[in-house]
Amino acid sequence: MLKYMIAGALALAATAAHATVVTPSDLQGWSAINVAGAGTVAITDTYKPAGHTGSLEFSTGGGSSKADFRHAVNGSLGDLISNGALSFDFYVDSAGTAASHLAPAFRLAYYDELTQKSGYLIWESVYNGGGIVEDTWMSNNILGGNFWMRAFGAPSVTIEKYSVTLADWASGTSFANPNSHVLSAATRIIGVEVGVGSGWAGAFKGAADNVNVSFGTAGQGVNANFEVGAVVPEPATWAMMILGFGAAGAVLRRRRFAVAA
Repeated sequence: MLKYMIAGALALAATAAHATVVTPSDLQGWSAINVAGAGTVAITDTYKPAGHTGSLEFSTGGGSSKADFRHAVNGSLGDLISNGALSFDFYVDSAGTAASHLAPAFRLAYYDELTQKSGYLIWESVYNGGGIVEDTWMSNNILGGNFWMRAFGAPSVTIEKYSVTLADWASGTSFANPNSHVLSAATRIIGVEVGVGSGWAGAFKGAADNVNVSFGTAGQGVNANFEVGAVVPEPATWAMMILGFGAAGAVLRRRRFAVAA
């Protein structure tokens, strides 16, 4: 039992330290982009997950509204699929008037060095089973989800295929549209964005948090926890950590005494 308490305390400490805390005064490389119309994005305390002081708040006010939050990353699509992780949380406020299937989208910006093509692979809840529960934080592990393509070029086009996974894109999946890009496991993922709007009727209100992009040990990802201030662990977490570290200290003292005897 003792060793499990120690292991639990160490795991909690490691988890707390793993995510980078991003605050309004220290954005850690994140930036607002594509903010248009009545769209807004900011780290606020309007929507706070349990045990946290804030999150990344979004709002829109009509079809021309848009707002995104971006961070650079660097890794291959193949490493992301094989060794990585991809997840984020979102919150949809029932006070909004946007359609009930709309929630913050997750975009991976890509660049293919072989073809010199770039664009987005975009995850949206509506193409991944939907099931949005309003006024509730929802955690989304999206690595195996469906991503549609926005292909940049002349012209830039949306590839209207909504049941294609990252593994499919990495395997070279192609479509009849001549503007569709053919990707591979070597295609670079160069940025991550969370955003709302662009053609959304009505007013959206909600938030995102805990954005995690990992390429395993091969690339440079990001793991962001958006807060307005310092995070204070919940009482149960404190108790487990104190018990675990106290137990670890007792073991070390007992071993020291045994050696001395």
